[in-house]
Amino acid sequence: MRETQANTSSWKTALCAYVLSISTISFYSILCVLLSYAILDLISPNPGISVHKNPSNFSTSKTRRDSRQIPFSSDILSGKAGPDGNLLPSSETPWDPSTEKGAKTLKYLSKKRFPLTLSQDLPMGWQGMHAPPNLTWPSPNAIKPRSDKHSSPVPIDQIYGQSTGSKGKTNPETWRIPRQRWDPASAKLSGGSERLLKIQWPGFQDKTLWDSSHQKSVTKQRKEWVTRAFSHAWEGYKKHAWGFDEVRPLSNKGVNTFNGWGSTIIQSLDTLLIMNMTREYNYARTHIRAVDWSSVMNSNLNDKSSTNVINIFEAIVKNLGALISAYDLSGDRLMLSKAEELANWLLPAFGTKSGIPIESYQLGLNPAGSPTGVTHLAAASGFVLELTRLSQLTGNEYYINVAQRAMGFLNSKDFTSSSRLGALFPTTFEPEKPQDMKGEYSLGHKTNCYYEYLISLFRDAEGLVIAGKRSNTGETTVYTPSLTQDSCSSAAFIGMGARILGRQNDLDTALQQTETCLWAYDSSPVTLAAESMVVQDPSNTEYWAQVNVTNTTYKNPIGDPIPGVKLEDPRFLAYPDTIEAVFYMWRLTGDRKWQDKGWIMFTNWVEECITETGFAQLKDISQETGAELDDNQGVYVLAESFKYYYLLFTDPNFISLDNFVFNTASHPFKIPQKSSSGLKLWKGPEEKIDLQYNPPIQNQLKKLNQNQPGHVGSWGTVLQQWSWTKENLVEPKIHQNL
Repeated sequence: MRETQANTSSWKTALCAYVLSISTISFYSILCVLLSYAILDLISPNPGISVHKNPSNFSTSKTRRDSRQIPFSSDILSGKAGPDGNLLPSSETPWDPSTEKGAKTLKYLSKKRFPLTLSQDLPMGWQGMHAPPNLTWPSPNAIKPRSDKHSSPVPIDQIYGQSTGSKGKTNPETWRIPRQRWDPASAKLSGGSERLLKIQWPGFQDKTLWDSSHQKSVTKQRKEWVTRAFSHAWEGYKKHAWGFDEVRPLSNKGVNTFNGWGSTIIQSLDTLLIMNMTREYNYARTHIRAVDWSSVMNSNLNDKSSTNVINIFEAIVKNLGALISAYDLSGDRLMLSKAEELANWLLPAFGTKSGIPIESYQLGLNPAGSPTGVTHLAAASGFVLELTRLSQLTGNEYYINVAQRAMGFLNSKDFTSSSRLGALFPTTFEPEKPQDMKGEYSLGHKTNCYYEYLISLFRDAEGLVIAGKRSNTGETTVYTPSLTQDSCSSAAFIGMGARILGRQNDLDTALQQTETCLWAYDSSPVTLAAESMVVQDPSNTEYWAQVNVTNTTYKNPIGDPIPGVKLEDPRFLAYPDTIEAVFYMWRLTGDRKWQDKGWIMFTNWVEECITETGFAQLKDISQETGAELDDNQGVYVLAESFKYYYLLFTDPNFISLDNFVFNTASHPFKIPQKSSSGLKLWKGPEEKIDLQYNPPIQNQLKKLNQNQPGHVGSWGTVLQQWSWTKENLVEPKIHQNL
């Protein structure tokens, strides 16, 4: 009997190791059957409402299409959509120096300013790049003691649903595999990721099939312009907002919008490594070492009333994901240490009755089995990849345990409500009320990560229409053919799933979805897409007016400058979703046209939005005379958008989709493979930088309540230390240049 139990325990342990060692893509391809074909309910049910019959018509012209160029019959937009013969922006000089915008852009991104050559005296740094400003630290005597509840996270064994249980046995109630150390190096497994279908176009393995000396020169020049544009924005952030979450690109001020942890630094770590900016990464890692995850603050350092409430989804996919990715790309143990440190602060949020995390979680709080409450689908599921990878890297399976428990609940038979739309989940729902599945269903940023992480199956589609949204009241279902920029990334995971499952029709759907998103760019006066629009049915006489043109009758929309649509949100926010889709289509098909289309997007964006400090947003893309700039630059600009533009013009075997999987915040994770030697993009630390940007030793000791050094970090960034001071401050000169 004991031998049988031992064999059973050994078998289950081996099974656990196998689950953890196979690639995350393999994990998702198994889970994707859960959605079956239901997700097609978010694709337009009306084949007559299509954006393209010929999805290859993406104009390279700077002049938008107007209603006279687009006849409307049974389709809203059909046939050829405008002239296609204009030349692409030059890769040598992309912007016209004779125009005001072109001259300004070329000035900020000049080859003289950013020659993209290594500095002679700083072998790890690029010429034209500068160090962050010298930091002014508060007096150690001014730092007030922290409260006990923030001194350490809730212990793992006190988190509801994570009790140890009997060794070697799975606890079915909590979907938990008992905690044990797992050594991926010693796991004896058969198969694994080598058995997966390759995702990237196989022709990339033979450069004669896709590359030439001329094309190599063109892509090299394009990549250099992307690097200069990133450098310009990174320099602006360093100069005006180092340590803050974001920089305001017009007012040149730093602001905290994501916990005050320095999100731009954290989330740009992998971008810096990918662009070979070792010195910039070393500046960033001094900040990472100091971050105290238990300290949450807003932009007002004098506000001492912070409740330490964070968005659990944002913290996991963006911050934790960035640290894991940085470790995968660099091998820098500091990143893995800080990732585990952050994860331990976040895990208690999963200690709810259902295992679904509390979306707005107060750090240090133990939910102790309380209800989750209303949550977004992304927050209820957007953690599987990060926690799975962290378990693989650390050998601590309790990270994947919490993910298993939550996903097990979502995939349970409890969600059988008649108001549910197939196998989908509404944008918001309450896990404790599975009988109530009414609400809006969409592929926007509050939901798409669930489907992305499962790599959903798609049926044959009769030409792409709009991946819109449905509203289900329980009695009726209303379809709205809306196009939001954050839904455009769905083309990436549809295409990736199509490759994994060998479904060409699904890949065609992904290609058409991407063309639809590009159409949104091509149709505006500034050739940049609105954040959200609704495609209108041509039979709607309240929205359409008859327009008589010689020998032809057209329909012209009433009240909006873009034909066939109603703008819901006319802003351009530079979200990465469309360029992400373009990047995936290039890597999946090997078709050079996707590089050209991405180049058009990049040059238009840079010219319209560049400022002295970075890249602003646009308030209304429909303005014929030029859209007004808005004083915002999202963290994702440096962390995500630039990353995809850069990778679009690099060798496709670099960060290959066969070796890496991107999380929903665009951070690439390595796929475990037996034969992989690993990719290390970091050249090592620089002691001089560490000494210059670490806080004074007295401040370290004060924070740690110690008499001598001995802690690896977490003593607080310069902003955090100022927020801990006893007295209110009058604009403390944190940066020397302020």
